[in-house]
Amino acid sequence: MTAFATNGLARAHHTWSTTTPAPGARQILLVNLMPTKEATELQFLRLLDATGVNCDVTFAYPASHQLHHQRSAVLKHYLPLDQLW
Repeated sequence: MTAFATNGLARAHHTWSTTTPAPGARQILLVNLMPTKEATELQFLRLLDATGVNCDVTFAYPASHQLHHQRSAVLKHYLPLDQLW
């Protein structure tokens, strides 16, 4: 696979293969605000994987955002956006 999930629900639930990241892979940060978090992650990962470009994907959330869906899972498996700046 060319898309490596560094974190997220798909990685935590083993629904996306988490092989080791490729050297020199592009770093991609995704803010996922969709209510179906894991399904959305998988859609993004599949699209990125289809490009054939090696990339490491990190999922984040804005700390100011009111999390209504899967709050505890997001806090556990996503990074706060302000921590990444």
